[in-house]
Amino acid sequence: VTVARTQVLDQAMPITEDEAKEAVRAHLTARGFDVAVAWGRVRGIDIDARHADGRRYVIEAKAEVGKIGAQQVNYFVGMLGELVQRMDDVQASYGIALPDNRQYRGLVNRLPLLARERLRLAVFWVSCEGDELIVELDS
Repeated sequence: VTVARTQVLDQAMPITEDEAKEAVRAHLTARGFDVAVAWGRVRGIDIDARHADGRRYVIEAKAEVGKIGAQQVNYFVGMLGELVQRMDDVQASYGIALPDNRQYRGLVNRLPLLARERLRLAVFWVSCEGDELIVELDS
């Protein structure tokens, strides 16, 4: 499943949080999930996806910032804190949706395996190919 970018069709443009949300929404909808999205700066779960078979994803999404650096690290740490605060469903899988870049990949790879397992963390990587957004699931 691919989603056309909502911005100027420039691969160098950072992926916005709403673009990451839309790409993951389309990815999960194509797999039979009913997906609720908190667009923009609406408070609450960014993406709440439920399947008729009982599966559920609770997902926090973040944008790509113009420069790799401390701001992305802060976004990442903050998103993990937000996700942990939302952990109230023992049956749910919890996830993060991130633009696929070197720094976010490094931050995810440095998470201890035990933490990823305990969180049952799924990572939805959003990348730009031409004028489309692509999602790759790493769980």
